[in-house]
Amino acid sequence: MRTLTLLLVAFSLASCRSAKITTQETITVRDTTTTVVTVTPRDTLIKIPGDAVKFRVLLADLTEKKLSKKSPSGRTEASVFVMDEELFVDCKTDSLEQVIQLQEKTITTLRNRLEQKDTVVEVPVKFVPWYIKTLAWIGGALLLLGACYIAIMILKPKIKL
Repeated sequence: MRTLTLLLVAFSLASCRSAKITTQETITVRDTTTTVVTVTPRDTLIKIPGDAVKFRVLLADLTEKKLSKKSPSGRTEASVFVMDEELFVDCKTDSLEQVIQLQEKTITTLRNRLEQKDTVVEVPVKFVPWYIKTLAWIGGALLLLGACYIAIMILKPKIKL
């Protein structure tokens, strides 16, 4: 009986505390940076003005030796000479080809930040009145006594009188 009383007191003291409030917090941060480079080619037309060469030569100065002059841009050269009483005028223009292709480069940077915060808070039990606690203790004690009684009845050998 003494052991039963000690066990009953030990169980009752162990169950006389309130649960602690637990808080669990989880923070998930996902940071994503995406860079998109777009290149757009553009054709450009360059207009080059015409070129001309002008110079005067007296008829007395014309000989079989070529007289020549270049344009200010340097692309055109004109020459004049006389051969067998014929006047020859030679005009040469260098070809000019320019193809310019411009590229327009657009860089777009997209930043996506996702922040998710989960907080779990365990809410403590509200205040329980004293009479409900007393009834709960009485019920627990009766359950323990009933379990002990059943154990004794099953384990105790039956004695015949």
